[in-house]
Amino acid sequence: MTTRRLSVCQLEVRFTPATFGVPWGDTSRVTVSFVPDGTPVNGSASNLFQLFQHAGIPAAVGQDAILKALQTWAVHTPVNLILVADQGQAVGVSGSTQGDAHFGDIRIAARPMATNVLAVTEPPGSAGDTRQGDIVLNSNMLFNTAGAGGYDLFSAMLQEAGHAFGIGNSDEPASPMFEQYSGARQGLTANDIADVKNLYGSRPADSFEHSSGNETLAAAAVVASASSRRAGAWVFHADLNSQTDADAYRFTMPSHVTAGATTNVRLATTGVSLANARIRVFDENQQLIGEATDSHFSAGLTVNISEAQPGKTYYFSVNGAEANAFAVGGYRVKLVFDPAGPEATVTGDSVPARQGSNNLLGSALSLVTPSGYDSRSYYRVAGRLDLPLLADWYKFQSAPVNGQAQSVATVTIRTLEAGGRPPAITVTDTAGRSLNAELVSSTADSASYQFFAPADQTLHLKVATSGLLYLSRP
Repeated sequence: MTTRRLSVCQLEVRFTPATFGVPWGDTSRVTVSFVPDGTPVNGSASNLFQLFQHAGIPAAVGQDAILKALQTWAVHTPVNLILVADQGQAVGVSGSTQGDAHFGDIRIAARPMATNVLAVTEPPGSAGDTRQGDIVLNSNMLFNTAGAGGYDLFSAMLQEAGHAFGIGNSDEPASPMFEQYSGARQGLTANDIADVKNLYGSRPADSFEHSSGNETLAAAAVVASASSRRAGAWVFHADLNSQTDADAYRFTMPSHVTAGATTNVRLATTGVSLANARIRVFDENQQLIGEATDSHFSAGLTVNISEAQPGKTYYFSVNGAEANAFAVGGYRVKLVFDPAGPEATVTGDSVPARQGSNNLLGSALSLVTPSGYDSRSYYRVAGRLDLPLLADWYKFQSAPVNGQAQSVATVTIRTLEAGGRPPAITVTDTAGRSLNAELVSSTADSASYQFFAPADQTLHLKVATSGLLYLSRP
């Protein structure tokens, strides 16, 4: 029998101190890519896939272990990790520190290093260039994914993934962030989770999660288009925010669908997150019509509804394919009624229960910051006007800004009608004075305005037509 002497190995060594405690600038999406072999890495050629081959690890299995380590951190934050292609530019090349089109924000590579280090990671905000977030494994070390000889790849990557999220080392021996490798790990400690939540915040519920949730068909969230036009598809984004989360929806087949036609429900996570999902579609009696399960980063799932009946209610549910880290993440749903028709964006945000109830300043609808956001930093609502000449009024509290008198606030309005036009707005302070909201960008179906918001006041917003409203303070 072959025995192996126990040893202690540093997970990384540094000559320049790293800066931890800095999150990614855009926490909604962080991209990941695997560097092709031969790519320059600090004077060497990356050999990540040779490392896999030398260790007898199939490339797909090695990549999966690395992505699982990253996802183990991401599930406790608002971050959606997105796998992208790497075009093989040198690691550290000039470019955007986040969102570069040539490679991921977090690049995974390997090169030969001294045998007292397993890997090196540049945390976000540390390098100040495209190296931030990059993880380089030591190809002189033997890794495994099945408990054989060498170092457990998932466990080693769990610490490097923490660094890629801006988390520093821990003095807790049970933590994967303990500076020295000391055996296989299964996940994070309570302190690790608290640390990453303190840096990024918790993963918020999506806009379809009403007060009692939408986990069952009985509590299904209503998917409806505010459009009176003949939209060919309804599209929306939502999120599985825990390994046990399930989202249920119901919709009424539009009247313009031909009786007996085939429509379908499509679900995609590619380009949205690393989630692997399952979708099931049911008829009005909640009898299963069909289902599809993600085969790990597939191009998407489709379930057909044959013999569609206009006016009938249909249900569908979304949950993780398996109860693991890949059960969490954002997804995109598209209900296709006519492939040739225009798309309409739908929302789960609640519309005022009594239309016309907030048409006057004195009856303005009070906005509340959704769960997962700092108080008074973000608001959203959906609205609809019964008559085109009326307006909707909203009131909200501006945020305190660390002793400053004002801050820049942004209002974005998106129309829910296919082909609809975004409205103009008016913002007033407590005394009724206009705050001069300036149009800073616009598209065919959205418009963004900015204004100086006086700190810690009740402000009013007047909207002259329907749309989905987002208000945030940078």
